[in-house]
Amino acid sequence: MILSKPIEPNGAADLDLIASYQRPYWPDAADSLRDNSRLAPLRNHAGIWLTATSYRRFQAATPTPQALVLPLPKAHEEPARIMGAGPGEDGAALYWFVEAITSRQILEASRPSGLA
Repeated sequence: MILSKPIEPNGAADLDLIASYQRPYWPDAADSLRDNSRLAPLRNHAGIWLTATSYRRFQAATPTPQALVLPLPKAHEEPARIMGAGPGEDGAALYWFVEAITSRQILEASRPSGLA
């Protein structure tokens, strides 16, 4: 997926994927239809539906789970992209995947010893 415009400061672009039985499901169904933010539905041979909703949000209103937020690189550090994942803070059924920018030095320091 390619974003149509840059993300504003303190903003995020979300893509929510939902697997459901019996019929397609979109959270906030009326809003996703109004905003034209729905993607799919797809159905597999087991009868499971996959739907998606794409939207933008502001970090102040709905922040990324704190455990998935990495520090930004400092001026002397080399920036690096990383994809992280984990459950929401409130134990909800949502599982977050977060693409972020941090420093290569932080990534290397957190790598288990013996891995190249």
